[in-house]
Amino acid sequence: MPARSSNSPLGRQLLIALLTIGLFAHSGFASETPKMVVIVNRDNPVLELPLSEIRHIFRGDRKRWKDGSMIEVILPRPGSPAMQSVLRNVFKMKSVAELGRYYLAAIFQQKLLEAPRTASTNDTIRMVSRSKSAFAVVPHTSAIDKDGIKVIEVAGL
Repeated sequence: MPARSSNSPLGRQLLIALLTIGLFAHSGFASETPKMVVIVNRDNPVLELPLSEIRHIFRGDRKRWKDGSMIEVILPRPGSPAMQSVLRNVFKMKSVAELGRYYLAAIFQQKLLEAPRTASTNDTIRMVSRSKSAFAVVPHTSAIDKDGIKVIEVAGL
């Protein structure tokens, strides 16, 4: 029996099926979000934070640490895996534009004085290591063995 060529209807269907499976497998792999963690300065006494508390901090509902110091929130850069995680898991939002509208409304309502600053992962780690009141979310792999920070793992982040 002769081998089927990709020009035969069955050969074309098989080729399309294999390409489709390959595309889905590749897109699923590429869209996986790395594990995210909260980081604070190593001198910050906080040891754990539930996701609900992280939500309160990012939304501006909680502005101070237990010692009374202001929480300095640092948001991940738009488009980064960390920002996608914050949008999806903390704010339950789909876009940075939606987050921008949230912060604009919070400023207008005087709930916040300004929106949090954004920074790259490396800059965020550097800022958190220098400020006892800083708070941020970064990929777990970026925070391993970094001087000056404490990693807080949070289920659901």
